[in-house]
Amino acid sequence: MFKYFNIFKKEINRLKSDEPNHPSYNSLWRYFFQWKRLAHSNSVEAQLPWISFPVIDFLNRTLNKKSKVFEYGGGGSTLFFLNRCSEVVTVEHNKEWYEVLSDNIKQKSAWKGLFIEGELRKDTEETNFANPNLYLSSDKDYIKYSFKNYASSIDTYPTNYFDVVLVDGRARPSCIMHGIPKIKQGGFLILDNSDRPYYTENFIHTLKSDFTEIINYSGPTPFCTWFNRTSVWQKK
Repeated sequence: MFKYFNIFKKEINRLKSDEPNHPSYNSLWRYFFQWKRLAHSNSVEAQLPWISFPVIDFLNRTLNKKSKVFEYGGGGSTLFFLNRCSEVVTVEHNKEWYEVLSDNIKQKSAWKGLFIEGELRKDTEETNFANPNLYLSSDKDYIKYSFKNYASSIDTYPTNYFDVVLVDGRARPSCIMHGIPKIKQGGFLILDNSDRPYYTENFIHTLKSDFTEIINYSGPTPFCTWFNRTSVWQKK
């Protein structure tokens, strides 16, 4: 118990230094026992998204049986959404993980899974990962790949179609670019690991003018010892 308490306290203290505008450090302690319990679990087993607990709570309050969700990157989040929503579309780039996910999904009628790998790039010199038009991933294992087909897979759906677009996969600036038009008025854009500035640097104006910030701070996250920032914006 003391080991986990000290880890949690250390992360709280880190936030006090890194995020001075955090709305409430002490309120995060309410997640301690849940966080500790899930420390040695995994997202599919727990049927939970691998995002911060404050955003999981938000989704539990917000989703309903009519909700339609598109997610870049599948896993426990897919099972979580299928237990709450009418339609879930998942695009996944990793074949092994896609097969594990498919084997664990029972509600096949509500789910559309898309397995789309990256394509080898012709020009591997360009490394501006913030540019959404380049479809790049900063992951060293995928540095030579383009994820254009992956990011643009949402384009087959109508404008203003989804209640939630979750970006938690490859080439996230590109996914944001393609995802924003597909979010309905009042719907939500969710970005994991949003403390990486290059994900959103080309969307600062859009997020300020067309969206309302709902959550933009770090918190405890299941399945890991560090705190993670997951952000939520609502489309005006």
